[in-house]
Parts: sequence; structure tokens; C-alpha cells
Amino acid sequence: MNMRIAISIFFGLISGLFVTAAAEARSIQGLIEHGNIPSPLSLSLSLTAPHNWVSEVRIRPLEAGGLANASYPLHTSIAIRSALSSLSNGDYVVITGQYLDMDYDGRMDTLAVSGIESVGLQKLLGTWRNAAWDIFRFQDYNRLELYRPSANAVRSATLHLRKLKVLNYTLAPEARGSFSLLMVETINSSLTANGKAQPVFAGRIELTSPSAVQLDVFDPTTGKTVESHSLTQLETTK
Repeated sequence: MNMRIAISIFFGLISGLFVTAAAEARSIQGLIEHGNIPSPLSLSLSLTAPHNWVSEVRIRPLEAGGLANASYPLHTSIAIRSALSSLSNGDYVVITGQYLDMDYDGRMDTLAVSGIESVGLQKLLGTWRNAAWDIFRFQDYNRLELYRPSANAVRSATLHLRKLKVLNYTLAPEARGSFSLLMVETINSSLTANGKAQPVFAGRIELTSPSAVQLDVFDPTTGKTVESHSLTQLETTK
């Protein structure tokens, strides 16, 4: 009987810990940082061997006053760690997580990550064009502006553009270099298709090179690709 009571108390405490952890999990914004930490095998290897160190991905949170003073190592699944490791230094990320005191010294020293809500890629920011010279301007990590050359642009030495639409977009990592894309047309955007507004678009962005990306748009019903754009980044003059 006492053993049953002890087991019940034990599982009650464990359940309480999980409930507390779930209640504390929240959205945390930050920037990706990559560094090196000593390998667990380093004691048995040469001090000068390059594989004495293993790469580590960390997150430096964004707080109300700006970037936090410290970055945090991550406690997470292999899949989430792999997805975050594919990002570059300084890339923006919104995760679902909570701070942990792994050393039990009263200081939060680790970030437990249970999910990735969205990411922002530095290399995607800027202006891109497709083969028809439609312009895709990724203004920041959630705003995309689309422009199209005016009808008389071919007869002018200057490229005249008209704005097609403005979208709020969200990226989430899939495979290395590939990201799912959700775009929501803003209220002020006026482009329609067949007389009907098309406010939401789903697709994928693949980073094919430092200056080229592939953007595909899917049919939300069938999942088939309905638009495909090979984008080249335009150089900007300062």
C-alpha cells in the first residue's frame, strides 16, 4: 500500500513538472548565433585535433530594450536543432520555448525550445527579379512588396514599375535551404484574379545560391505548383 502511495506521489510530481513547463512556454524572438563548444570526446583526443570542438547553435533573445546581453544554448529535439543549425548567424527566429536553470544556481542559463514558429533570413532581404522583370522586394522579415514593369517600360531607358500587391509573409524551415512560405495579402493591396480577391498564398522558397532563390506557389486544394519564379537578386547602389 505504501509503495502504491509513493508511486502515485512520484507520478503526481512528474505531471506537475510537465504542467508547469507547458504553462511557462511562450513565444521568444531572437537572433541565431553559431559557436564552438568542447567535444565530449576531447579528453581522449589530441588537444590540437580539429574535431575536439563541435559546433553549437545558440539564440540571443530580443527584449524590449534590444538584444539580450547573453545568448543561450538550446535544450531541444534533434529535428529542431538541425533546423536551427541550418540558419546563418544573425538570422531572425521566433520559437516556442522557456528558460531553464540547468545548473540549479538560480540563474536561467538554457533555452528549452519546443517549436519553431517562424524564421527570417538576412540573405533574402532586398530586391529580386524574375525572368519577366517582376520585382519582389523583401522589405523586412514579414513584408513583401510585388511590382511589375509598366507597359511602356520596353521603350524607356528607365524601368518604370507599378505596385501589384503587398503581402505579409512567414517562413518556416523544411529541409536545409528550403522553407515553407505563407503569404497573406494586406487590406490595401488591390490585385485580383478573375474578379475574385486572392488574399492568401502558400508556397516554398529554396535558396539555390547566394544570389538566386526559387519561389514556388501552390494550389491550396491540390498542393500542385501553380506558379514558379526563379529569382535573381538585384544589386543596389548606396
